[in-house]
Order: sequence, then C-alpha cells, then structure tokens
Amino acid sequence: MGESPDTTPIPVIGIAGGIGSGKSTAARAFEELGCYVIDFDADVQAALETEGVSASLAELFGADVFDSSGRVDRGAVARIVFANEAARKKLERLLHPIVWRTKAEAIAEGQAADPDCRGVIMDAPLLFEAGLHKECDALVFVHTPRDIRLQRVRESRGWSEEEFADREAAQIPNDEKRSRCGYIIANHDGSEDLQVQAGRILAILQKRRGATAS
Repeated sequence: MGESPDTTPIPVIGIAGGIGSGKSTAARAFEELGCYVIDFDADVQAALETEGVSASLAELFGADVFDSSGRVDRGAVARIVFANEAARKKLERLLHPIVWRTKAEAIAEGQAADPDCRGVIMDAPLLFEAGLHKECDALVFVHTPRDIRLQRVRESRGWSEEEFADREAAQIPNDEKRSRCGYIIANHDGSEDLQVQAGRILAILQKRRGATAS
C-alpha cells in the first residue's frame, strides 16, 4: 500500500534586511533550490504603470511625480515620501493592498508556477511595514555590515550617505528586524555561499514540514 501524499502546505518564507543587504540576491539563492519567488518590488513597478494608480498619484502628489513621457518617476515619488511621513503613509495605503498576498494565495501562486515548488519566498522591501511577515512561516534576515550596504547603494543607485540614512530611518530598525527573524543569512565578503546557507534553512523547514505531515 502506497504512502499518503504530503498535503502539508509548503513553507512561505519572508526575506528581511537593511537597504543594500542583498535581499533579492538571497531570494534568488532560494529560487535556485526550487522555491518560487514573489518579487514585490516588481509588483509595485507594475502597479505604478496602471492608469488607476497613476491617477491616484497625480491626485496625491501632483504632476511633479511624472517624467516627460507621462510615466511615474519613482525617484520623484521617493524624494517626496521619504521627506514626509504623512506622504509616505498615503503611498503605502495606496500600494500595499494592491500587492498584498495571504499565505494561501502565495502558496497557490507558487504551486501554479511549479507543482514541485519547495517553498514560496516573499521578497518585499517593506515586509514588516506592510504586515506581510504575518503571512510567513519563517523569516530570514540578510545580514550585511552598514559600510558594505552603503557602498553598494552608492555604486548601484547613486545615493549619498544622507539619502541612504534618510531612507533607512523610514524603515523599522535593522536590529528589530533581525530580532524578529528566526534565521540569518550572511551576505558580505568572506561569508558562506548564499545557496549553501539557503539550502540549510530550507532543509530545516522541510524537515519540520515532514514532521507535521506525519
């Protein structure tokens, strides 16, 4: 007589970390191990391209948040919302419901993309701020020293140290994020390969899944 199929839901894993820590790189390490990644930054970008969101942004912030072609200028939006907490909260109230996934929705999305999906990764810049951590089975903090993170955003985004500090100040402190996470991945010079670290975490979660199923 064959074994009963494992009907225990696959794990939903949230990725947290400071700006420039490499959260998306860590998410890709899980993806290479057979997980499905929900890229919330890409979802936000897609939402900004819709007529309804564009109209709402124009109403909230005026014409200055659009470029010469009429598309939303994310840099202009960022300059407004990171200098004004009330404006930032208005933007969050607009975007968070659009990109939100419940745990069940995340699992369904992952299994629709790959029936053999080993887990679903929530790669969300504002995982805690949006409340998405509540939909996760496990939380992984990507640890990278501040000086390395600052250098990364200087090179990749052209940010000054002041802009980096302002944006980070608008988020939950990194120490608090780390304390909320049950797992840590190191992503800096000399750290162990990300896929090895991700594989270790995934093995623990799948072992727990098997225990639950039995």
